[in-house]
Amino acid sequence: MVMVGHTVNFKYKYMKAIKTNGKIKVYTKLPKNWKNFSGFENASKELLEQEGFFDVVEPVYDQELQRLGEIYFDETKKVFTYPVIQRDFGSLEDIKNRLYRDLKELILEISQIVSAVKNIYDPMRIDNNAIPEDFKTLVSQITGVRNRVINDIEGFTTVEDTIGYKIRTQEASDFIDVLKSYL
Repeated sequence: MVMVGHTVNFKYKYMKAIKTNGKIKVYTKLPKNWKNFSGFENASKELLEQEGFFDVVEPVYDQELQRLGEIYFDETKKVFTYPVIQRDFGSLEDIKNRLYRDLKELILEISQIVSAVKNIYDPMRIDNNAIPEDFKTLVSQITGVRNRVINDIEGFTTVEDTIGYKIRTQEASDFIDVLKSYL
């Protein structure tokens, strides 16, 4: 009934669609009854196509760089499918500025936690020895990480280079959680 397989450009899904009154309706499960047909969900491919039901084929695409447009019927291939549309990320300069801004926000968040911890252990800032050494070691790592991220951002030469680059990674979240544990 539903053709399942793979090609270079498309992946097949277990779906059918029909166009009625200018609108396309996608079925993940065919109706049991259709017009005067009982057991329609088990109908032959020929009967399904005679009634206007055709396979839905989703193109293979890079979700980081592309998105799918509105479903349409491809007359040549006799399938419902989607156009692949390139995502617009803005200019390289815009993306770099956004990354720098995200880095600044992350550093500010970390600085606020560090300041709060210092206020707990050394509220008058007169005895640096009151602050735990392992906390000081953690804080000393911030500058190196910041510089590495800045070098990464400066090294990007194309928009594609920046795809998937995140400032607020799991590693950054874990680091913040460790800093917060001193509060």
